[in-house]
Amino acid sequence: MLKLPLDRVFLINCFIWLALFFNSASVMSQGKYSLEQSIESKKLVKTYQNVANSFVQNYFKLEPSTATGLGIHQFDGLVEDLSENGLKHKVEIYSGYLKQLQKISPEMLSLTDIQSSNDLVVLKNYLSGQIFDMNVLKIYAKNPDLYPSLMCTSVYNLLVKDFAPLDVRAKDVIAREKN
Repeated sequence: MLKLPLDRVFLINCFIWLALFFNSASVMSQGKYSLEQSIESKKLVKTYQNVANSFVQNYFKLEPSTATGLGIHQFDGLVEDLSENGLKHKVEIYSGYLKQLQKISPEMLSLTDIQSSNDLVVLKNYLSGQIFDMNVLKIYAKNPDLYPSLMCTSVYNLLVKDFAPLDVRAKDVIAREKN
């Protein structure tokens, strides 16, 4: 580890803070970051968080096996609906969320919340990828291992993790198998 004398550490920190100060002052003086933009950015963060929270709630309903694997057990008796109607429904829901998220600028979010800005980009890419998989690639129709793997994983998650008495988990396994 590099050991610097305290006076050098102090000077380096001063230069870093001065650079940050002048950079932010420069951006503000160029009109790139105003009070109005800050207020708008905070509103967008709230909007993004509401959409993202709604997506997460619906995601677990659409992907109950994933929910079980993550320790969310309110959907343990369900299994993913991979029927044609189920996939269309999923595409509609994902498209709706993507449409809402596309109205939010990651650049505006980053003015007040860089984490939400990064999460926004990730979530938009995830939704776009899922929609592409279902509409264009149609993996569900081409991958012969998809259905058996889904059933094995969904049952495995119920039996291996000791989150409820075995008889309760067995009932959920039977419910998943029937679906």
